[in-house]
Amino acid sequence: MGNQQERMEWLYWLVGLIEGEGCISLNWCSTRKGKRRMIRPSVKIAMVDLKIIEKAYEICRENGIGAFIHHGSSTAPTSNLFMN
Repeated sequence: MGNQQERMEWLYWLVGLIEGEGCISLNWCSTRKGKRRMIRPSVKIAMVDLKIIEKAYEICRENGIGAFIHHGSSTAPTSNLFMN
């Protein structure tokens, strides 16, 4: 991703993918000692097309967004991209 305009176009593509295929959720989580609870937002995209998941992961990585990919089993061959 070279120039700023191209970078923004890929971010718009990612936003459209999240809007159409993603799931946005808020999760309760605690600190390590369990003293403080907080809400943590997360985004998940699940689909069979691994190339799209990998492209979304690449966009996240290049823009400083924490993300990881989880591959499903042979009985459920979906790949999941988690962002938080």
